Amino acid sequence: MAAEGVAPARAERLATMAIASVEGAVILCRVHRSTTALDEVVEELRVLLATAVGT
Repeated sequence: MAAEGVAPARAERLATMAIASVEGAVILCRVHRSTTALDEVVEELRVLLATAVGT
């Protein structure tokens, strides 16, 4: 993200948030025996990260 013009501190925070979100979604998927949580997190991360880099 930093290579795409996101400030380094924000890029690091976004990366941490993305990893934490995916890890949390994996736990939910296991509990619910469904991939819905991961699918939803991925879709929201796409929107958030695209907005962050301005695409």
